[in-house]
Amino acid sequence: MPTIWFLPLVIFGGALLYRYSQVLGGSCVGVGWLIVFSHYFLPPEPSQSQATVSLSGEIISLVHQNRDSARVVIRTSASNIPFLVAPKWQLYWKLPKVQKLEPRVGDVWHFVIKPKTITSVLNQGGFNQQKYFLSQHIVGRGRVLDASKVGRNENWRQKLIYQLKPILTPLPNGDILLALITGDKQLIQEARWQGLRQTGTGHLVAISGLHLSVVAAWSLLLCFAASKSIFLRTDGRQLDVAMILSALNVIGYGYLSGLAVSTQRALIMVIVLMVVQMFKRYSSMWERLLWAVFIVFLLSPFSILGAGFWLSFGALAIILFTISTSKEKSLALQEVSDEKSQRNIFLKVREHLKTFWGIQWRLCVGLGVLQGVLFGGLSIHSVWANFVLVPWFSFVVIPLSLLSGGTWALGQSIGSDWSFVMQIASASITPLDWTLRLSQMLPWGWQPVSSEIVAQLIFLIVGVLLWQAHKGLMWRLVSFSMVFPLMMTAKHAFDGTQALLPLKPSSTQVNGFAPYVIPWRVHLLDVGQGLSVVVERQGRAMIYDTGASFGAKFSYAERVILPFFAYQGIRQLDYLFLSHGDNDHAGGASVLRQAFPQARVVTDIEQYQGIRCRPQSFNWQGLSVSILAPAWPRKGNNGSCVVQVGDGLNKVMLPGDIEKAGEKRLLASFDEAPHQLRSQVLIAPHHGSKSSSTPYFIDAVSPDWVLFPAGFHNRWGFPKPEVVARYHSANRLVTGEQGQITLTISNSGIQGLTYRRNMAPFWYNRLLGFGTKRQARVE
Repeated sequence: MPTIWFLPLVIFGGALLYRYSQVLGGSCVGVGWLIVFSHYFLPPEPSQSQATVSLSGEIISLVHQNRDSARVVIRTSASNIPFLVAPKWQLYWKLPKVQKLEPRVGDVWHFVIKPKTITSVLNQGGFNQQKYFLSQHIVGRGRVLDASKVGRNENWRQKLIYQLKPILTPLPNGDILLALITGDKQLIQEARWQGLRQTGTGHLVAISGLHLSVVAAWSLLLCFAASKSIFLRTDGRQLDVAMILSALNVIGYGYLSGLAVSTQRALIMVIVLMVVQMFKRYSSMWERLLWAVFIVFLLSPFSILGAGFWLSFGALAIILFTISTSKEKSLALQEVSDEKSQRNIFLKVREHLKTFWGIQWRLCVGLGVLQGVLFGGLSIHSVWANFVLVPWFSFVVIPLSLLSGGTWALGQSIGSDWSFVMQIASASITPLDWTLRLSQMLPWGWQPVSSEIVAQLIFLIVGVLLWQAHKGLMWRLVSFSMVFPLMMTAKHAFDGTQALLPLKPSSTQVNGFAPYVIPWRVHLLDVGQGLSVVVERQGRAMIYDTGASFGAKFSYAERVILPFFAYQGIRQLDYLFLSHGDNDHAGGASVLRQAFPQARVVTDIEQYQGIRCRPQSFNWQGLSVSILAPAWPRKGNNGSCVVQVGDGLNKVMLPGDIEKAGEKRLLASFDEAPHQLRSQVLIAPHHGSKSSSTPYFIDAVSPDWVLFPAGFHNRWGFPKPEVVARYHSANRLVTGEQGQITLTISNSGIQGLTYRRNMAPFWYNRLLGFGTKRQARVE
């Protein structure tokens, strides 16, 4: 992201370029607007670490709430520019037991908080929470230290939600009904969301173009019929009146839904369509799409970081492309003679069905690839599920839901309880329940895919588009070449063979061991204040430690390791090393054992049966794996299982959390052959604590690379500056600062890549807000 001082240059350059190219000039304007918005929106780096922050804001969302605590999102009232979105904060609030408090959406509070950066763990395939927070305009997190209520800004939508919740909660599909009427999805449980994701039908409950189109169509039809009966003029003004009334209905429904990005896009397109129709100006579908993109970007540039932005506009682009390709056939049907009018009707029906089917399969393929890029998986059942449910929701569920909501509101206004109409609307959603249950019984639901498969699918789509657009022999050959990689992958999968290169030893030998020419990789994953190392070669892996787990709902093994495996295309886990029993090292063991039951466990933890951590060596994928310590079981950090992996030229040492005593015993056990401890790569013991990394240990290992597994801004201040300084002759990297660290090891040397610097070096992945790492240690 350029600094604010770059803005005059961008404006001046845009003015010059506009004379020669409107696209380049407009692009400079867009960059300038993004610079202004980001520097207004993002919090400045403080010169000193802040212990507390005072701010006032309105609660706009309850992420989680129970009797003891709540997690809320507030919109701050510090904005001085009214047309810009206000920054938001996500706060953890431990509710006092003496004074009973119940945070509600719409309450305005003054908070004193302990701030926390939105910087999150970053790994390939994992959820980028930092990017998500920015897309939602959340600039900070914090823990509430003190709070006092200032007032309440309860609007009509919030009142409606609070009145509807107790009515809809007992209904079988009340959660979906509340989402369709008000856009509030708090009642939808995780199991239901998983079913919606598996069938690709999540868009049916997120108010978007489908819902607003249905509202616009029905409103226009009813308003036009009413205006014709009221106004007897025949100059066509009835249609203009109907459009104005329909636009007001659509705007009201958009406001009621909360104006998410998908709703904004659809609302803008509908309004633009009606305006150009009223002024009798021709406007293509693509022009209206571009207007929607422009206005959304103008109001909220950071919305392009959210998956919803790309899914919403991507789906609409696919629909427009399908309609435009079938337009020629529709024009051809209009030329059918009147003598074949009966046949013409059947042809039109058939063409409409073909267009509908074309939209469905293109949405499945296009959005499937987009889901693979954004979420690392594909929904196999989305084609048939959407083919059935989209028409049902368009003609039955959405009209009934809105009609029941309006009927209930009318009854409330006259003092009558007409909540029974909600039961009819809830019953109409039953086919969605059937679909979700059927998809859970069928195989091939949500399938995680690797980055390689996603790239091949992108090539496939490009190849198909080229095949349809160009008919020359050269273009056909180019199209086929783009499909070829995916065909070869499918062949290997069908044959049951693995596309692995043979392991061939090189002619040179080091210490009697033949190094192999095929590279292998060591991935130090970013799991916060914990440890997880993946050693990978040819689609198979060993894992050393699993990161932490917190309660029954969160585990770094599930949030980081499994998505990383899917992204990398790692098909098999052979060995799971658990260095010792601390939660930050072995918390995700149960998750990985369930996902890979065939993996052999190497640990001294009593509850796991497997190979014990006694000094021994074995070969794996052409690599030598040596367990160096402990000689007998020990409790605590010094009982960590010390492992060394090498290929004859380069070695990687994994010492766990051993401290000074453990390092001293390790050196003593190799007193006669200290050169065997020499390792080119060292995972720093005990996260860079002062209790480890003695000078004698460092001299014996003499690493060229030292990797510190330490979370950003952790409360212990790891790695300690004096410990980092001891490794002055090595390359030093910290997961909390760099994200995932990957070393590729081969005969030609070691190449290091980090997530923030190399894999995804984008401005929104940088370390954001509330002090640097040095300031965190001082604090």
